[in-house]
Amino acid sequence: MASDIVTFDIHNQPEFKGACDDDTNFCEHLCIPTANTTYICKCGVGYTLEENMRTCTSSVKTDNYVVTVDSYQKQIYQIQIGTGDVSAIPLVNFYKGVAIDINPFTNTLYWSDNMANVIMKAQVDGFQEEVFKRLPNESISDGIAVDYINQLLFYTCTFDKVIVVVSLKNKDIYKTIVNESLDQPRDIIVHPERGVIYWTDWGKEPKIERATMDGGNRSIIMSLEQNSWPNALALDVKSMNLFWVDAKHEVIGRINIDTGVKKILYSEPRAHFFGMTLVGDNLYITDWFRKHISRLSVDGGELEQVGPSTFSKLNGITGYKKTDIRTVFSKCLQSTCSHLCLPVSGKDYKCACSDGDQNPLYPCREVDDIDNQAIKVLSHKRDGSPALTIGLSVLGVVAVLVIVVAAVYIYNKKFRGANIAHDRLVEDTGASRVDTYYKITFPDPVRDEPNFDSGIENPSFECSVEDVTLGGNIVKYNPM
Repeated sequence: MASDIVTFDIHNQPEFKGACDDDTNFCEHLCIPTANTTYICKCGVGYTLEENMRTCTSSVKTDNYVVTVDSYQKQIYQIQIGTGDVSAIPLVNFYKGVAIDINPFTNTLYWSDNMANVIMKAQVDGFQEEVFKRLPNESISDGIAVDYINQLLFYTCTFDKVIVVVSLKNKDIYKTIVNESLDQPRDIIVHPERGVIYWTDWGKEPKIERATMDGGNRSIIMSLEQNSWPNALALDVKSMNLFWVDAKHEVIGRINIDTGVKKILYSEPRAHFFGMTLVGDNLYITDWFRKHISRLSVDGGELEQVGPSTFSKLNGITGYKKTDIRTVFSKCLQSTCSHLCLPVSGKDYKCACSDGDQNPLYPCREVDDIDNQAIKVLSHKRDGSPALTIGLSVLGVVAVLVIVVAAVYIYNKKFRGANIAHDRLVEDTGASRVDTYYKITFPDPVRDEPNFDSGIENPSFECSVEDVTLGGNIVKYNPM
């Protein structure tokens, strides 16, 4: 029953100019009038007022933090784990973000906006803000997972009932890997080393499923009670404990992937757990009924508040801690796949062609192997990319190199030895000089040299580069 009513008519409002009129105040964010002619400036959540008392800036964290999206405030926030300090990611536009993940090698954030039907990307400091992938109209992407080791991004779409993988190196290359028996796919995470993806489905038969990165070998990890809402997932690859939250039954649980042992870690009436991420030995969780981030030990216990209660509606969450980053060997660094390289186990991968239009100049073929016995020893599956079908096997190239080196040695020994002054230091300073050591991440193929944004070394590689007569480089990878 209505008990009061308020009316508003713009024509009945008094005409006067206040201290915060647009043409009189100089506040970057908020202008708060203190009198008819005076005002003070305030900044939004995550920003700090500068000494000029007008400009607002954000101090971005560099380590040990979580990042979450607030769909009501249309902002992405960074929270320092140790201090609880909040910084807003200084983006140009506003987004009603849902899912979010980070590529720690490049410090790049990826998040979905279901209102705009896009997956966006930007650096943690707010720079290089751009559309990563435009989604079909009415798409609902509530789950994003970045595989920074194999340079892939996976996302779920509830409306189309699919799971899609996209190349981080070329956003125009993508493939639908699961499109059957999906009801309401929600969150998704990856295990890059095993080549496995895990996702939740809160449809009529709520469950947590797994599959290899090409969508094969699909199986159910755990079936949940009817009407469950399994939202977020997190994976501890060291213990192989998979964590999940259920917003309907208000619980946080875990299951060991290898043993199947389950445990409820926390339960609370009137909770609506939505996002979760693992940083160190703690889970960081968002709850639609809370205005702050919560923390829970991987062994259970009580929820702890992290940071202030200054948010509105927190959705997805991801985290960064330098010591958590796994610098391991990527099988796809050695692949000859012309489009997508999708790991399917700890040793093997499969090549896949993009769903999009193919350039006839660079055709894609999905094949299980190639006629190269030396490469088959690696137990990898490759395609027939024209760039590598040169008609020579690896053993053949090695044999040619041995012959060339021997010939050059004999020639120098017999014909040029007497003509070179032994008291001179001959140094190659020309364009053919190559470095014998460099860090391996994922270099930009357009550039002459690799580009490293994070400075993270990959200790699982020993690399040597040799100049060959074919004009290219042979890079020898020796996994530990």
